[in-house]
Amino acid sequence: MLEKGIDIVVQGPCDIKVLQGEVDISGIEITDTFHIGINKTFTITTLRESELELNCNILAKYPSLGWRNIAEETSGKVIIIGKQNSGKSYLANLISNVQKAPILDADIGQSSLFIPTFISLSDFKITLTPREKGVKNLEFFGDITPSVNPKLHLALISKLSYSLDNVIIDTDGWVSGYQSYRHKIELIYLINPDFIILFEGSNIDLPSDIKQKVIKVRSFPLSIDRDRNQRKSYRQNLYREYFNTKNEIKMETSKLFGSPITDKLFISWGEMIQLSDEQPCEGYYIKLEDVKGLLVGLTLKGKTVGAGLITDITKDYVTIRTREKEADGILLGNINLNENFEERRVKIEKCSKS
Repeated sequence: MLEKGIDIVVQGPCDIKVLQGEVDISGIEITDTFHIGINKTFTITTLRESELELNCNILAKYPSLGWRNIAEETSGKVIIIGKQNSGKSYLANLISNVQKAPILDADIGQSSLFIPTFISLSDFKITLTPREKGVKNLEFFGDITPSVNPKLHLALISKLSYSLDNVIIDTDGWVSGYQSYRHKIELIYLINPDFIILFEGSNIDLPSDIKQKVIKVRSFPLSIDRDRNQRKSYRQNLYREYFNTKNEIKMETSKLFGSPITDKLFISWGEMIQLSDEQPCEGYYIKLEDVKGLLVGLTLKGKTVGAGLITDITKDYVTIRTREKEADGILLGNINLNENFEERRVKIEKCSKS
């Protein structure tokens, strides 16, 4: 028997049977039986006095964090801000299920909908996890932290959310330092949300005209911190799963670097680009080994449709490994993946004067 307002943290896979009362899991109300089929952690919140029968691994029990109540209080455009591992994505999915609104995943490093380097907008479905909702629209940012180009990050969020009256925006964990403060303030003024959910420990002193929209929440109480290596491994697994395909497409190399002169020399907007840092070097260069394995965005008829990995490049064609069957444009990023899907940041460099 559980009193109303109690949270239980459980780990699946397992089965839950409600013998009496009503509980909530990630915004899904349960009055009979429910199956958790994945090895993840979930919170059962009792909505009224309840009796449960379950075979889950119970990790903790404590007075409710009130996340379900917060989900019922919000509406319209909602921005969620918090440190890494505070529970932002879980809460975003809970609110999405309760408010019947899509999620905009703006966390390009620890993505919950698509793969890293992309900003994504979900379909609307009531699901246990954000990833099960599927992806409706994508924008390619090309890196794993907004700090490399905050303005582009904001512009892509705005583009995906512009026509939506109801959306839950799950932000990244970049909340330390002046630049991160400026980035979040600019995001708030750009989106003009109806509510801002601010997790405890987020050291952001918001202006007075914004504070009236803020709902402060407690973070998930158990230690689920991912250290730097674990976050890297998380991204690596997402890449591996997405690119688990033998499908390849070919496109004209001109769509990548511009007009080809040779296999390693191109002209783009009047500037020379060569696939080597060898002298003589005029204009810009990127090493051939950095091009092979480069993570790119793919477009079709002006819309971003998916991701690709460059596997080969010649004067005439670039070969791209991708799930997509068709694409007509390529968007360059800064991330290269090796055969083990480990990341390495690359960029086009200006030739030094010899």
